[in-house]
Amino acid sequence: SLDNIAIKKAYVSLAGLTVHSIRSKVTRTFENYTKITPDIINEMAEENDSTFITPEGYTRVQAIRQEYRLDGKIEKSPIGAPTRVIEGNYLNIVIKEQYLKQLNDSFEQAEIKIEDSFCAARMDAEIILPPDARRNGCALVNIGADTTTVAIYKNEMMRKLVVLPLGSNNITMDLCSLQISRDEAEEIKITRGYKP
Repeated sequence: SLDNIAIKKAYVSLAGLTVHSIRSKVTRTFENYTKITPDIINEMAEENDSTFITPEGYTRVQAIRQEYRLDGKIEKSPIGAPTRVIEGNYLNIVIKEQYLKQLNDSFEQAEIKIEDSFCAARMDAEIILPPDARRNGCALVNIGADTTTVAIYKNEMMRKLVVLPLGSNNITMDLCSLQISRDEAEEIKITRGYKP
C-alpha cells in the first residue's frame, strides 16, 4: 500500500525455477574469403531467432550473443575480418510459458504496464561481479528460499544459467525433522549456520 502514489509502469525481473539457458549456433559458409559486415551478423542473429526450437511449454525471453568462430578461430568482434566460414554462438534464455502468462495477467489486473523485463541472474552478475571476474571466469551463486540460481561467466559473457530446486528453506526443513519448531530451526540456521 502506497498512499497517494499510483504505479503505472514496472520493470520485471524474471527468475525462478522455470528459467534456464539453451545454447544454439548459426553457421554461414562463403565460396571465397568474405569480409564480415554488421548485416551478416544481424542476419545470423535473425536466423537464430527464427530457427531456434523452444522446448514445449517454454518461451524464449532473450538471446545473448556469444563469441564467433571464423575459420575455427574465436573472435569476439568479427566485423571487418575476412573468412570463409563463420559460426555464431547464442545463449537463449527460456522460461515456462505458464509462469510468464500468470506474471503478465497479474500486472494486467493491477493495471500496471510492463515497461521491460530482463533475466535477473544476468542483471545480478552485471551489478555484483567485477569485470575481471566475468572475464577470467566465475560462477555467481544466488541461494534463495526455495531455489539456487547458478550463472557461469567466462570471457565477460554468461555461458550457462541453471536454477536448482534447492534453497535455504530446505535447511530449515531438515532441522525441523529433528523435532525442532520451525521458528527455532530458522533461528539456528541464521545464527549458527555460518562460521567465518
